Amino acid sequence: MSRILQAPFFAFKTATANGAGACLDVRDYQSINLAVYTSGNSSATIKVAVSNSLVQPNFAIAPSVTNVYDYVQICPINSQQTADRLSGSTGIVLSGTDIVKMYEVNSSNASISFKWLCPVISLYTAGSITVEVTASIDVNK
Repeated sequence: MSRILQAPFFAFKTATANGAGACLDVRDYQSINLAVYTSGNSSATIKVAVSNSLVQPNFAIAPSVTNVYDYVQICPINSQQTADRLSGSTGIVLSGTDIVKMYEVNSSNASISFKWLCPVISLYTAGSITVEVTASIDVNK
Protein backbone atom coordinates (compact mmCIF):
# COMPACT_ATOMS: atom_id res chain seq x y z
CA MET A 1 0.00 0.00 0.00
CA SER A 2 1.39 3.40 -0.98
CA ARG A 3 0.92 6.31 1.37
CA ILE A 4 1.19 9.98 0.53
CA LEU A 5 2.23 11.93 3.60
CA GLN A 6 1.94 15.67 3.93
CA ALA A 7 4.96 17.38 5.45
CA PRO A 8 4.40 18.09 9.15
CA PHE A 9 2.41 21.26 9.71
CA PHE A 10 2.87 23.29 12.89
CA ALA A 11 -0.51 24.52 14.13
CA PHE A 12 1.29 25.93 17.19
CA LYS A 13 5.01 26.35 17.68
CA THR A 14 5.96 27.19 21.27
CA ALA A 15 2.59 28.80 22.04
CA THR A 16 2.26 30.54 25.39
CA ALA A 17 -1.37 31.71 25.40
CA ASN A 18 -4.97 30.73 24.69
CA GLY A 19 -6.12 30.87 21.08
CA ALA A 20 -6.69 29.13 17.76
CA GLY A 21 -3.68 27.74 15.95
CA ALA A 22 -2.94 27.72 12.24
CA CYS A 23 -5.61 25.83 10.31
CA LEU A 24 -5.18 23.05 7.77
CA ASP A 25 -7.35 22.05 4.81
CA VAL A 26 -7.73 18.27 5.35
CA ARG A 27 -10.46 17.40 2.84
CA ASP A 28 -8.19 15.15 0.74
CA TYR A 29 -6.74 13.09 3.61
CA GLN A 30 -7.78 9.85 5.27
CA SER A 31 -5.60 9.92 8.37
CA ILE A 32 -4.67 12.84 10.61
CA ASN A 33 -2.23 12.62 13.51
CA LEU A 34 -1.27 15.19 16.12
CA ALA A 35 1.96 15.37 18.08
CA VAL A 36 1.80 17.55 21.20
CA TYR A 37 5.01 18.68 22.90
CA THR A 38 5.46 20.93 25.88
CA SER A 39 8.51 22.58 27.37
CA GLY A 40 8.70 23.32 31.05
CA ASN A 41 5.83 22.94 33.48
CA SER A 42 2.70 23.20 31.30
CA SER A 43 -0.98 23.55 32.04
CA ALA A 44 -3.61 23.96 29.31
CA THR A 45 -6.34 22.20 27.33
CA ILE A 46 -6.13 21.55 23.58
CA LYS A 47 -9.28 20.82 21.56
CA VAL A 48 -9.36 19.94 17.86
CA ALA A 49 -11.93 22.01 15.95
CA VAL A 50 -13.24 20.89 12.54
CA SER A 51 -15.61 22.35 9.97
CA ASN A 52 -17.24 21.54 6.64
CA SER A 53 -17.61 25.20 5.70
CA LEU A 54 -16.39 26.26 2.27
CA VAL A 55 -14.79 29.32 3.85
CA GLN A 56 -12.47 28.84 6.81
CA PRO A 57 -14.31 29.68 10.05
CA ASN A 58 -12.85 31.92 12.70
CA PHE A 59 -11.89 29.29 15.29
CA ALA A 60 -10.89 32.03 17.75
CA ILE A 61 -14.53 32.97 18.40
CA ALA A 62 -17.53 30.89 19.42
CA PRO A 63 -19.32 28.78 16.81
CA SER A 64 -22.58 30.16 15.43
CA VAL A 65 -24.87 29.79 12.41
CA THR A 66 -22.45 31.97 10.42
CA ASN A 67 -19.24 30.54 11.97
CA VAL A 68 -19.86 26.80 11.88
CA TYR A 69 -17.48 24.36 13.59
CA ASP A 70 -17.36 21.74 16.33
CA TYR A 71 -14.75 19.78 18.26
CA VAL A 72 -13.83 16.25 17.15
CA GLN A 73 -12.96 13.14 19.16
CA ILE A 74 -9.30 12.12 19.24
CA CYS A 75 -7.59 8.87 20.27
CA PRO A 76 -4.19 8.42 21.92
CA ILE A 77 -1.82 6.63 19.50
CA ASN A 78 -0.63 4.29 22.26
CA SER A 79 -4.16 3.00 22.95
CA GLN A 80 -7.05 2.39 20.59
CA GLN A 81 -9.36 1.39 23.44
CA THR A 82 -12.77 3.02 23.31
CA ALA A 83 -12.47 4.12 26.95
CA ASP A 84 -9.27 6.08 26.17
CA ARG A 85 -10.80 8.22 23.42
CA LEU A 86 -11.04 11.90 24.26
CA SER A 87 -14.32 13.66 23.66
CA GLY A 88 -14.08 16.70 21.42
CA SER A 89 -15.60 18.86 24.13
CA THR A 90 -13.03 17.60 26.69
CA GLY A 91 -9.88 17.67 24.55
CA ILE A 92 -6.33 17.04 25.72
CA VAL A 93 -5.76 18.20 29.29
CA LEU A 94 -2.08 19.00 29.75
CA SER A 95 -0.58 19.15 33.20
CA GLY A 96 3.07 18.39 33.82
CA THR A 97 6.62 18.91 32.67
CA ASP A 98 8.02 18.20 29.18
CA ILE A 99 4.98 16.28 27.94
CA VAL A 100 5.13 14.36 24.64
CA LYS A 101 1.85 12.83 23.41
CA MET A 102 0.52 11.63 20.06
CA TYR A 103 -3.10 11.37 18.92
CA GLU A 104 -5.14 10.29 15.92
CA VAL A 105 -8.15 12.34 14.85
CA ASN A 106 -11.11 9.95 14.93
CA SER A 107 -11.96 9.51 11.27
CA SER A 108 -12.73 5.75 11.35
CA ASN A 109 -10.14 5.28 8.57
CA ALA A 110 -12.64 6.63 6.06
CA SER A 111 -12.20 9.71 3.94
CA ILE A 112 -12.21 12.71 6.20
CA SER A 113 -15.67 14.24 6.12
CA PHE A 114 -14.59 17.74 7.06
CA LYS A 115 -12.56 20.42 5.32
CA TRP A 116 -10.89 22.48 8.05
CA LEU A 117 -8.97 21.34 11.12
CA CYS A 118 -7.64 23.72 13.77
CA PRO A 119 -6.25 22.96 17.24
CA VAL A 120 -7.42 25.43 19.89
CA ILE A 121 -5.68 26.12 23.22
CA SER A 122 -7.81 27.09 26.21
CA LEU A 123 -7.39 27.26 29.99
CA TYR A 124 -3.70 28.07 29.47
CA THR A 125 -1.76 28.96 32.61
CA ALA A 126 1.86 27.88 31.99
CA GLY A 127 4.43 26.34 29.67
CA SER A 128 5.32 26.35 26.00
CA ILE A 129 3.13 24.21 23.69
CA THR A 130 3.81 22.87 20.19
CA VAL A 131 1.18 21.04 18.13
CA GLU A 132 2.34 19.34 14.94
CA VAL A 133 -0.24 17.95 12.48
CA THR A 134 0.55 15.23 9.94
CA ALA A 135 -2.02 14.11 7.37
CA SER A 136 -1.83 11.20 4.94
CA ILE A 137 -3.81 9.31 2.32
CA ASP A 138 -3.47 5.69 1.19
CA VAL A 139 -3.43 5.89 -2.61
CA ASN A 140 -4.20 2.19 -3.17
CA LYS A 141 -7.15 2.02 -0.82
